[in-house]
Amino acid sequence: MYRITIIIIASILAAACTKHGKEGVSDNDMREYELYDYYADQYGNEGIVAAKYDYRDGDSFLKYTIVLSLDETITTWGPMGSIVYDVNDSFNEDYPWGNMFGLDMNRRVETFGKEKFPAFEWCMAKNRNEKHIHSSSWMLPSCGELDEIFQDGKALDILNEKITGYGGTPITPVNGDSPYYYWTCVEDIKDVFAFADEQVQAESDYDPARRAIPITADGRYPGKKRYWTKDTEYRVRAIKYIYFACGD
Repeated sequence: MYRITIIIIASILAAACTKHGKEGVSDNDMREYELYDYYADQYGNEGIVAAKYDYRDGDSFLKYTIVLSLDETITTWGPMGSIVYDVNDSFNEDYPWGNMFGLDMNRRVETFGKEKFPAFEWCMAKNRNEKHIHSSSWMLPSCGELDEIFQDGKALDILNEKITGYGGTPITPVNGDSPYYYWTCVEDIKDVFAFADEQVQAESDYDPARRAIPITADGRYPGKKRYWTKDTEYRVRAIKYIYFACGD
């Protein structure tokens, strides 16, 4: 089993931020945070700074800070038979691995009715009575975002040490309590995910209406897609971008 490692090219993401010729900046928290710092928002939701990225190449730049919730829940992804992201002919299969997709997907779920999607609803509840999902809202993370936070399990020990110290619920390792998969917001979209085993890949169909992608804390995905069904209960953790800026 194998996950595709996508190298996020800053210029590609920056282009998405500057399509009108302006630098893209979200509603940022301007306080200085270091990796693994404690975070609390205005509603009392607690988190940990779980990822920081700072890239610049000439005039192109990408900088962001992601917070992971200190708490989690166990619930289903959403209803079977409903496709949230309807792919068209111009769809870029790298898009779900970038920083824009998670916000896009959570907004679509909001439009569908978050009460139908338990994993998303739990994350969005942290936003209290805010009218709409925005760039710094709590949301269900994408595969790429959880990949970056978990770092194939390399960051798990220090992450859990800090989370426990802050009074939170540690991330469940693969040999921990069942279930140990975490839901991502990404559906089983064609060509987004590929298995290294060519025979397994050849036999793998795509069913975004019934499946979404779960991940373990060491960056692995279930090799058998019967474990991807949206009505399965897995762990859920929320994220939010407290800083995001890019430009070209």
